[in-house]
Amino acid sequence: MWCLTDAARRTFLATSSLEGLLSKPSDSSPRPRLGPARQAADQALAKLSKALRQHRAADPSQVGKEALAEAVAGVSSAAADLRAQRRAELSADSSTITPLSGRAREVSLIAEVLERLEVMISELNDGVEELCIGAVGVTDLLLL
Repeated sequence: MWCLTDAARRTFLATSSLEGLLSKPSDSSPRPRLGPARQAADQALAKLSKALRQHRAADPSQVGKEALAEAVAGVSSAAADLRAQRRAELSADSSTITPLSGRAREVSLIAEVLERLEVMISELNDGVEELCIGAVGVTDLLLL
């Protein structure tokens, strides 16, 4: 139960951090496509919530881990591209701060938080599974 509680707390912190990053006004450049990551995270959390309410372990194939991993990889790739562009920009003129520097930092932070969220959802899944397996064991003992 404590593992599940801690994973839920850290998931809340990661989503709050992401919300804070995304609520800041962005320069005119578009942010990476976060729709797939949001949708995958929402789906995973909904499946875990449903499994917990039904006192059963979630089916890992239905939690959407693959979709979330793919969406997070897309944002991480965009962050890596921006960092490479910024390194090239710095090698041309190391004293200039440009919009690209802020953009690379912002997208890198978003990618980092999404990666943490992916880990937290996996830990939530493990916690739900452990809790449900433990509940089955207690129920079996009570029936004896």
